[in-house]
Amino acid sequence: MLGLDSRVRFAIGTQHGRAATTEPRFDFSAGPVATAAVGPIALFAEAGPSAFQLAGADTRVGLAAMAGVGAAF
Repeated sequence: MLGLDSRVRFAIGTQHGRAATTEPRFDFSAGPVATAAVGPIALFAEAGPSAFQLAGADTRVGLAAMAGVGAAF
């Protein structure tokens, strides 16, 4: 099965403490995703553009790739 997945998150409030320097002000990822089921096992893979920005820093853009395995019994 083929599809498209995307995610965008924004920090809508003021961040305090450790989160102010370690949590992104925003992040984004998107790309095509492929899944395959083999009996009770599911496999998936996704790759596409990714961007994030930490407070007081430039926006970083790159490529993100993920793969995973799941099962249902």
